[in-house]
Amino acid sequence: MPDGRRGGSTARAVLTRIGQAVLTLWGASVLVWSLLLLAPGDPARAVLAADDITNPNPLQLRVERARLGLNGSPVPRYLHWLWGAVRGQFGTSWATAQPVTHELAIRVGATLILTAAALAITVTLALALALVGAWSPGRWPDHVVRSLSLIFLATPSFLVGTLILDLLVVRWGHFRVIADGSWDTVLLPAVTLSLGTA
Repeated sequence: MPDGRRGGSTARAVLTRIGQAVLTLWGASVLVWSLLLLAPGDPARAVLAADDITNPNPLQLRVERARLGLNGSPVPRYLHWLWGAVRGQFGTSWATAQPVTHELAIRVGATLILTAAALAITVTLALALALVGAWSPGRWPDHVVRSLSLIFLATPSFLVGTLILDLLVVRWGHFRVIADGSWDTVLLPAVTLSLGTA
């Protein structure tokens, strides 16, 4: 295949993937937005409660709704939020009354730690299983590796995580249930994420 044609097909594949990612993000935003509209409660009250205003008066509620952009019909509100999100402005968290960008920023470190740990476990486990399978093709170790691969690939991560918590933490008393984003508590979540991928 000439280099020009190969380069063109690679560029098309990359553009296709980017387009699929954009469509997926857009679809997820529409779904989450729609679910938030159906959720019970008043977001303005929730934000005020996060600011320790548990019994707001009507004026406080009106001001907070205007600040959060909750006035008007849903479609213009969604488009206004989407335009802000494209520019990196995600609004205010209804749970903490803090900017969403601040909430994301304080969790970046823990996310990077979890990603690095899960990636390391995934690569190590995948190489180990591949070596076992290559060392004994067609024999029982190879069949065990294939069976384990199919089991972990077909089992949802949330179920694996629940089983790990139940066995290792609740029944046997090892590790800690609540992670704090440090290297000390990352092992169980990283294992949960890595099994199916490996």
